[in-house]
Amino acid sequence: MALLSPREGLSRNEFEEYWLRRHGPLVARTPGYGRYRIHYSQDHVHAQGPWGGPFSYAGLAQVLAPATAEVPPSFSETPQFRDRILPDEQKFLNRQISVAFAVDQVQLTQGHGAHKVVMLSAPGSGLGTEEIRFEYLQHYLPEAGGNRLLAAQVAGWTVGFVTSPLASMDGTQTSILESFICVEEVWFATRQAMMAWGSELTSGPASVVRRRMFSEEASSSFVSREYVFFRDGKPTEIA
Repeated sequence: MALLSPREGLSRNEFEEYWLRRHGPLVARTPGYGRYRIHYSQDHVHAQGPWGGPFSYAGLAQVLAPATAEVPPSFSETPQFRDRILPDEQKFLNRQISVAFAVDQVQLTQGHGAHKVVMLSAPGSGLGTEEIRFEYLQHYLPEAGGNRLLAAQVAGWTVGFVTSPLASMDGTQTSILESFICVEEVWFATRQAMMAWGSELTSGPASVVRRRMFSEEASSSFVSREYVFFRDGKPTEIA
């Protein structure tokens, strides 16, 4: 995953238009891309989310690598990335303050929807990744899943636990002030379902367990416009 910041001199609208209309299709149509990636999507910031403070980046990019016995070389070391994708990133991204990291994803509810919320949560005091993972899957998930008002709204739900140090995309910084440890993606069929879920998330019974795991003040979230450019190893068409 990567949290993206626009290159200096680009407006937010210019950044989003280039990222969506030029860079996304260029990445998805890169020859041999499917050997290294099975999924590539963009989350554009549409509005403030229900959890934590404002999201301070312009968007989130997500790629998934294939699960295969044959381990290909790092994609960043290939000619496809070096000669095609990297030069295009430099046209619209500030790579020095854009943040890259890896997550271990767990799909909790299979499915997608027309509306999506992305939440990046910082750990509560003294809690590490493994403690958060255990608390989330063993206590928070049953509490949230057993809450009919919360669970009934959700069309799809994925959680990713951060497994690598946060680093700038150009490699010049190895220590980033961001402290989130968990990325949640939640999809809804309707806007009304999303709004009802957001209210229950922060005030319902499951919120007690959530605030025990995470620092709401240090977390952030946003309502996403999601665009999937590469799915199941094949390019997709974006309207």
